[in-house]
Amino acid sequence: MKPPIRCTLVLLILSMLVSATLQAQPTNIYTKEGTLLYRRTDLIVGFIKQSGNQQLPLETKAAVSICTVDLMNRHFTNAQIKRHTDMGQIDIMGLTKEDSSIMKRVHDCWAGSTHEKWLAFQKEYVADCKKIFEEKTKKPLDSAMLESFCRCQLNLMVTTDVPFVKLEKIDDPSLPLFNQVVKQCGTPFKRNWVER
Repeated sequence: MKPPIRCTLVLLILSMLVSATLQAQPTNIYTKEGTLLYRRTDLIVGFIKQSGNQQLPLETKAAVSICTVDLMNRHFTNAQIKRHTDMGQIDIMGLTKEDSSIMKRVHDCWAGSTHEKWLAFQKEYVADCKKIFEEKTKKPLDSAMLESFCRCQLNLMVTTDVPFVKLEKIDDPSLPLFNQVVKQCGTPFKRNWVER
């Protein structure tokens, strides 16, 4: 006997909701005690930068960084973070080496499609970047220019020597670091806009 269509439809919707919930990523990363560390996207960029000049493709560095940062969420204590923080920068590699249980899980991060993880992170970074601009500025934004700006900003962050501690300042239009990015990436604001 076939299950009723309504029951099948409910089961299908429930499975889709569970799948979507399991795939959702946190916006911020916290310590075990619940102290906010950083925005997830900033910490991932910082980890990519810490992986430095290793002879690995950017996609691979990004995939491992994404997985490692996700493993860090609510795993390390405030004391562990403090031990591995110098001048506002967390030594993520040192932190993960301190904990053998997470080191094994970090090695497992190498599995899977690095290209898909990198593309998903780019999408997440751009969405986060757009949200920040929409919240921080009153100037009208051009959606296509903002998209392009955010992609360029991500590329600059992972390929240049901007210190990790300055990453949060890159989204603030009133600071000089933002203007440096604008020189490279163009403006996210609508052209010919006059403030009234």
